Amino acid sequence: NSIVYDELNSAVHVSYKRGDTNNLRYAVKESGSSWAKQNVDATQSTNGDTSIAIDPNGYVHIAYSNNAGSKILYST
Repeated sequence: NSIVYDELNSAVHVSYKRGDTNNLRYAVKESGSSWAKQNVDATQSTNGDTSIAIDPNGYVHIAYSNNAGSKILYST
């Protein structure tokens, strides 16, 4: 699991493994709103090793490994 705070948009961003499916998920909570969640990759099971970052333009970048740990994958 990985978490980052986006000062530009006052938002919390989280990347995580969904326990019942091993899918990589992304959630964001902006100030004054509820959590918005979505699948990042439903085709690869992940082992939960993930890193999330926000670039200076506010774009989300997520690096993660597959379930076997044999591939490093990237999503934006």
